[in-house]
Amino acid sequence: MLTQAIGVPAHSLSVGESASNPIGFHDATPSFSWLLPASAKAQSAYHLETRSGEAHWDSGWVESDQSTFVPYEGEALSSRQQVEWRVNLRDENGCEGGWSSWARFELGLLSNQDWEARWIRPQQEVDMKREPVATLRHSFQISKPIEHARLYATAKGVFELHLNGKRVSVDHFANGFTSYRNRLDTLTYDVTGHLQPGSNTIVGLLGSGWYAGRLPFETTKIGPYGTDTGLLLQLEITYRDGSSQVVASGEQWEGTYEGPIVSSSLYDGEVYDARRQLTDWQPVAVEPDLGNARLTPKPFAPVRATETLSVQSISEPKPGSYVFDLGQNIVGWARIRVPVEQGETITIRFAEMLQADGTLYTANYRTAKSTDTYTAARSGVVDWEPHFTFHGFRYVKLSGRAATCARVFWARRIFPSRSTKRATQLSRRSYCSRRPIPRGSTPSIKGRPRCGNAGTATRMKTALVTRR
Repeated sequence: MLTQAIGVPAHSLSVGESASNPIGFHDATPSFSWLLPASAKAQSAYHLETRSGEAHWDSGWVESDQSTFVPYEGEALSSRQQVEWRVNLRDENGCEGGWSSWARFELGLLSNQDWEARWIRPQQEVDMKREPVATLRHSFQISKPIEHARLYATAKGVFELHLNGKRVSVDHFANGFTSYRNRLDTLTYDVTGHLQPGSNTIVGLLGSGWYAGRLPFETTKIGPYGTDTGLLLQLEITYRDGSSQVVASGEQWEGTYEGPIVSSSLYDGEVYDARRQLTDWQPVAVEPDLGNARLTPKPFAPVRATETLSVQSISEPKPGSYVFDLGQNIVGWARIRVPVEQGETITIRFAEMLQADGTLYTANYRTAKSTDTYTAARSGVVDWEPHFTFHGFRYVKLSGRAATCARVFWARRIFPSRSTKRATQLSRRSYCSRRPIPRGSTPSIKGRPRCGNAGTATRMKTALVTRR
């Protein structure tokens, strides 16, 4: 039977839980979803096709109006496998839309047996109650052209990775909160463009997070799942000549707790002292096995900043103490760009409400300090934001010369959302605790010059998906 083509194919193809062309995908038996073209009122049939090397699966025409979570029925997929897929459809009149563009996904490491890496941490004895941040590093050589490279990582704690001085991703608080005794979510990064001929260095920052930090906030104890944090990392490089190389966390690495991030706590904030250099590098402590927890690719997107908010107004309730008002309550952290003197410490305090006299109301934080501090190594202008802490707040207090201009402060917003569209919808809602201020206003302090358009909010083109 001949069908008439409508010439407009399906679009917005996704795999699993709305993942678009993911790498490090978690499911060896995925499902597929797509959106119908505007010209189709309904779908009467679909036709799926996948290809991966020599493997090929063709569903043939299936009479169904289902266009979400359509199961894959081809051969079982395996770790690292790269798959392309596309879909054709017929509308309510039996007219074909034509084949969609190819979409793709790549499986992560699906089994503990895929890991050559071992858990590592600095071997120095430190007071883990202050929630110190470890720095781990390793250098390696590349001597021939690279086809592609994948970096697989997870942590007992939270981590941030850098390769040759550049941050590997925009993820925050990776790998997120999970049932650490039972499973650990792993993340996969395409680092092909980060590598270079010759010497390469990978650096990992490792914080306590939910694993070894203070949790829940009512307690003063740390380590609900353990007190020794750990990083697990495996870099797999495929060369153009078909050979490969694995760079894995293990005995060859070195680590230290001596660095500028003195401590970083989810509840208490971050202490950063730029005067502290990375010193006292020593061979790492290595765990002999991976443990009992199942290592599995993260099934949802990691935490990412979704918006940068500017200050809406500034007040000075006490001489030399400035309160910045964002105009809405958010979850995130503060970014500052301020002039500093050598040895000066900037204290950043957060609150969701104000007292009647305009000072911060923090009683609802209970035992959480919710305070970030930055100490300058030299005089000049510093641009800084914390690594492993976030706060719920509308108001931010800075003391002294750091708060003399509205442009010195921004806030990063994070919140749970399943898509960029959903993130946009949520960000347009106001969670003001008092006196909402028009977004377009340009505040100034009485007797001080205005400092640019403090009412703008620059959207970051990423969405946050977080799993509890």
